[in-house]
Amino acid sequence: MPWQLHYVAEQDFIDSELFGQLTAAELTEGVATGLQEGNARGTSRYLCDASRLTGGHSIFDLYALAERLHDMGMPFGAREALVIPRQPIQALDASFWETLCRNRGFEVRSFLDRETALAWLLREEGARTGT
Repeated sequence: MPWQLHYVAEQDFIDSELFGQLTAAELTEGVATGLQEGNARGTSRYLCDASRLTGGHSIFDLYALAERLHDMGMPFGAREALVIPRQPIQALDASFWETLCRNRGFEVRSFLDRETALAWLLREEGARTGT
């Protein structure tokens, strides 16, 4: 499985990592599992480290997934700090994901490194609410 995740209780967020080739089905499964865990834990903060992701899904797959996020249980105003992949084309996909999610009421930001992403995610100010 090219993804893994766990809940970080001390800081109240879901920590996930994507790596290698990730198909559309695997991506959807990972997002669904993360949302289930986040909802069960009562958190709407997610750190997604995709720095080792090399591909496997398309921008069309990302668009279709973004269209389903609300139905999958992602609350308005959810925050995701995304560590972008090292490969240029996958980094563009990450930027596209950020735009898709922000247009749907989720606060998503892309970062080059995990430390900066985590600092942003754990800021004290609350997530904005979607419309």
